[in-house]
Formats: sequence, C-alpha cells, structure tokens
Amino acid sequence: MKVMKTISDVKDVQPKTLGIVQRMRHMINTLKKQGIVVQEKGVDALQEVDNNYQNFEETAQLVFKVKADILPLQTQEAINIKKRIEAFGRKIREFRQDFLNTLPFGYSDSYTMEMINNSYAVIDQYNAKLNAIKEEAESNRRLEELFELEPSEYKQLRECTTDLKNVKWMWDAIAMVNYQYKDWQGQLWKRINADNLLEKNKVLQTQLKNLKEIRHFRGYPNIVN
Repeated sequence: MKVMKTISDVKDVQPKTLGIVQRMRHMINTLKKQGIVVQEKGVDALQEVDNNYQNFEETAQLVFKVKADILPLQTQEAINIKKRIEAFGRKIREFRQDFLNTLPFGYSDSYTMEMINNSYAVIDQYNAKLNAIKEEAESNRRLEELFELEPSEYKQLRECTTDLKNVKWMWDAIAMVNYQYKDWQGQLWKRINADNLLEKNKVLQTQLKNLKEIRHFRGYPNIVN
C-alpha cells in the first residue's frame, strides 16, 4: 500500500510541479528583462530551476518504472479490493433497509415523554452506526483512488444522511409541541390569556407546516393536527 500511495502522490504532484516551474521561469525571465540578475549561490536561478525540475522528473520516471514492475500484483490486489467493495455495497443496502424499518418515522398523540426520549435514543444509535459506515466508505474511496478504480456511488448513504437529519427535525418539533402544551396544561385556568394562547398556537402551527422535508413521514400529520 505504501508503494501505491507513493505512486499516487507522484502522479498527483507531477502536473502541479510543472505549473510551478513554468511560473518560476516566467518570473525569472521577467526580472532579467528589467536588468535584475537572480542567482542562487552563484548559479543562474533559471538554470537552478531547470536542474531541480530535471531531477524531479528523473525520480518520477523511476517511480513509474516501479509501477510497471508491480503491475501484476496491482491487478490482483485491485480484484481483491473490488470484491471487498462489492461486499460493502451489500452491507450498505442491508443497513438502509434496517434503517427504514427501525427509525422512528411515526408518531401518535398517545406518546409519552419517555417514548419521545426513546425515539431520540434510536436516532442517536443510528447516527453512530451511519458515521461508522461513512468512515468505511471513505477508506474504500481512498483504495479506489490508489488503485485507479472507478469510484463507487453510495446513494443509500446520502439517503440515510438526509432522512436522519429530517427525522431529527421531526422529533425536535414533536418535543417542542409536547413541552409547550405540557407547560400550558400546568397553568391555572384563571391565569391563562386565551388570546395569547391562540396566537402562540398559530405561530407553532406555521412553524410546523414550514417543515417541508418531513411532510412525507408517517408522524407528520399527527404533529400538525
């Protein structure tokens, strides 16, 4: 892997190095036209740049020769990596199905605060699982880059990320509604300002209706109603 990483780094830096050298040549030639002599330890700066670039290119060619020498090993390892990534793809599909079956997309007016807190615990659990799978996906992406493989697209991970964010919003809205109504229910009737209560209720309903991302969740109708 270290050899492949070195080859990949050289391949990545080669065009960047050429760009830097070309800019340095241009700057030195511009200074020379203005009568300014640029030297490095008594050596013409332009010559020094060319010498260093030639040394870099010679080293790069040696690295690419190593790549040609290990091509059979690289090919076999690439096959192994493809199998690993295919297995990872199945793992992601299974996780997506488990995610959809387990995440608390539904809600009922009969839910207690304990049940709401339990829903948050499930969300936290799947957030940790999703982050672990994302780290594995990033590790596979780096391997694909090293071995010059076609990068994999993990649509299910993007979908899980979006759904997890939105379901968290839904339960934040549920908690907000429940805490607000619990607070109102705890007030003495004679101390309640009915007009103020109705106004706050309208504001709350407007906020909930603006959460367009969660409208397709099973629990949404029970929140706004």
